[in-house]
Amino acid sequence: MRQKFLFALRTFPWRHHLLCLAPLALLIAGLALAQGTGNDLARIYMDMRPRQPGMAAFMQAVSDWVNPCFYLLYAYFALRGLRTGDRKLVRLALAYCAAQVLISFLLVRMLKMAVGKPRPMSALQGEGYIPFTLKHSHHSFPSGHTTEITGATSTLAVRRKRLCFSLTMGLVIALVGYSRIYLTMHHLSDLAAGMVAGTLVSLTIHYLCCEKKHEQTA
Repeated sequence: MRQKFLFALRTFPWRHHLLCLAPLALLIAGLALAQGTGNDLARIYMDMRPRQPGMAAFMQAVSDWVNPCFYLLYAYFALRGLRTGDRKLVRLALAYCAAQVLISFLLVRMLKMAVGKPRPMSALQGEGYIPFTLKHSHHSFPSGHTTEITGATSTLAVRRKRLCFSLTMGLVIALVGYSRIYLTMHHLSDLAAGMVAGTLVSLTIHYLCCEKKHEQTA
């Protein structure tokens, strides 16, 4: 298992993965420099949304539907793999499901409950951390949306290994991340933590899908 893990780390296309993360990382840095990282950022978007109903509706749609679109894409991969007998495609879809359930769902939600960080709306009302809570208003850290979209898009980018495609996937990550800031559902640090968790998702999928190559080189 250790050899396989080291093999997965060595063969993971880090260049394309980091290119996926770059747009959101730059967005986080830009917002932090221009508007700050505390409650002031949340106040800006709370004041902005009523004046931009069209943008607010668009960002809500991005937040609600982009991740489910990738669920459907990976479901299509599974069905196509089963129909054509492509075991690699089926394996990819199953690995995606396993990694998202274990990390994006279980691990991230355990962290949310354990940390108890207030979402921006609650923070503006003066509420602090409530560790080990079931309150949704204190499940800000890390961002589950960012974790899911990072894992889904990076997995595609590191398999295709095309710079333009990797950058496009990175722009999708940035759009979903920004929607969570615009809707005042997360802090910038939540998005950064989501990228780290999403990286773990992508690495796990790569680990689960590289078994045959590992066996041949062992």
